Amino acid sequence: MNISTPLKDVSENDPISLAELNAFTGGGIYPQEWMKYREGSSRHLGWNGWAALYGAQWFFYRKLYIQGVLSAVVEQISLSPIFLFSDFWKNLIGAEDAVFYLLGAGWLLTVRVFIGYWANIAYYKKAVSVIREVDLLNLDNEAHLRVIKHEGGINFPAFLLMYAIYAIVIHFSR
Repeated sequence: MNISTPLKDVSENDPISLAELNAFTGGGIYPQEWMKYREGSSRHLGWNGWAALYGAQWFFYRKLYIQGVLSAVVEQISLSPIFLFSDFWKNLIGAEDAVFYLLGAGWLLTVRVFIGYWANIAYYKKAVSVIREVDLLNLDNEAHLRVIKHEGGINFPAFLLMYAIYAIVIHFSR
């Protein structure tokens, strides 16, 4: 997905309020960034440092389970060619160990930056989708926001589960 591709989904018949976005995320900076995007004052949904740092765990924490699995796969696949074929790469570019590991760190940083941008796009799309689905229920305002909050928010046990899965994978891959 091209992160600079417009995701405009705004129509005058389908407004999404700041209150709805706040209910979905639990507050914070996301709703303000998203409203700037929706209003057209920003072309991007922003970069997410927490997602870049935590990767798959962040996606699970924010109830984006499919994206969490994809992130874990991307993280692992992006590292595999670097280390599995390290001798090949070193010979190909004629690099010393220090240069090779510096290039590997640069590649890892690039993947993490990608995940940081991708996370906000995925989170925004889920928020819009959930809000539109809840709109179809025709609930009163209080119930409407309560359902959005329940569908959004966080899942801390899933965050911890990702650490447990990583620990098990690391333990058995030795």
